Amino acid sequence: MGNSALTLEVTETALIGRSKEVVAQALQHFRQVGVVVALDDFGTGFSSLAHLRDFEVDKIKVDKSFIQNMEVNPNDEAMVRGLVQLAQSLALEIVAEGVETDAQFSFLSEIGCHYVQGYLYSRPLSIAQAGDYLRALSRPLKKSSHYRI
Repeated sequence: MGNSALTLEVTETALIGRSKEVVAQALQHFRQVGVVVALDDFGTGFSSLAHLRDFEVDKIKVDKSFIQNMEVNPNDEAMVRGLVQLAQSLALEIVAEGVETDAQFSFLSEIGCHYVQGYLYSRPLSIAQAGDYLRALSRPLKKSSHYRI
C-alpha cells in the first residue's frame, strides 16, 4: 500500500451527490493499478463512517481542525484518539493533518498515529525548494542542524 509513487486524495465532499457504484468502481480501478487512495479531510464531510464502509481506501487523513484544537478541547482529543483506533481496527494508515507543535506530534505518536503533515516540518514548498529540502535531509546532519522526520 505505502509503496506507490502516487496517492489520490479524495475529499469527502467530492463523494456527495455521485453514484456510489460509479465512485466505488473508480476507486477500485485506481487501487488495482497501484494508486494509493486516501480519504482527505476526514471527519468534516457528511457520513464519514459510511464512506469508510462504502468505499475501499488505503488511508484516512484526519482534518487539521481536530488536530489544532485537541490541546484545548478534550472532545477533539477523544475524537482523534478514536479515529486512530478506528483506522488501526480497519487496517488503514492514518495521517494527521495540520501538525504544528511538538506536543501535538508527541500525543499522536503515543496513540499510534505515525504519519503526520504540517508546519512542524515545513511550510508549503515549490518543486525546487522541495528538492533542496529533501537533498538537505539526505546529507549527514551537522551538530547544529535540527530536522524532524
